[in-house]
Amino acid sequence: MTRCAFRPRSSSGISDSPGDACPSTLTCGLKNRLPCLSATIEDHTMPNMTTSERDAFLKEPGVLLHIGTVREDGTPLVTPIWFIYDGTSILFTPREKSAWYACMQRDPRVTLCIDEQPLPYRKVIIDGSVTVEHDLGNDAAWRDLYQRIASRYVPEEAAAAYVRNTIDQPRALLRVELGKSKVTTWRMPVEGEDVTGIWHTRYYAEGSDYARKSRDG
Repeated sequence: MTRCAFRPRSSSGISDSPGDACPSTLTCGLKNRLPCLSATIEDHTMPNMTTSERDAFLKEPGVLLHIGTVREDGTPLVTPIWFIYDGTSILFTPREKSAWYACMQRDPRVTLCIDEQPLPYRKVIIDGSVTVEHDLGNDAAWRDLYQRIASRYVPEEAAAAYVRNTIDQPRALLRVELGKSKVTTWRMPVEGEDVTGIWHTRYYAEGSDYARKSRDG
């Protein structure tokens, strides 16, 4: 039996008892998203996700992407959007008059943030550039993909209706390739991993308890 290092709070706001154990094949209250691990992180840094963990997370339905672009005056613009991951790239569909689409037409560089609210707080940050898969007005060529994107967020019937009712509204299909981008992932530590991994070691003040623990193990 393996226990989680961090447990979600109950509806009363009180953490579940640390004595409540769960099988190592489950995820210890983490909604079946990440297996409990028994190995200790030797470098005492925040745990990164493996490629398979990252890919599985990016394919989970319902997770929003926050895209960071730059306005013409240099101020940042962050927009929550729907997306789909095809195994190599993040794809998304700005509308013709979207402010963030105008930003990318001026400057294709973007930062993508995909994260979750429940434990273990998995996070993926992608710094890259967009390329045009399909320009405005070619929506019919990728209608099936459009519906697959919508189906990640609403039921199939609603997704079909959404596509049917908006297919005549021009959209572009854009791509950010992970292989050509800087990709950073991390999550909270789980049972069996170094508890100081809640932060990267560089954040701990010199001489503090966690600085010593992260250094000495």
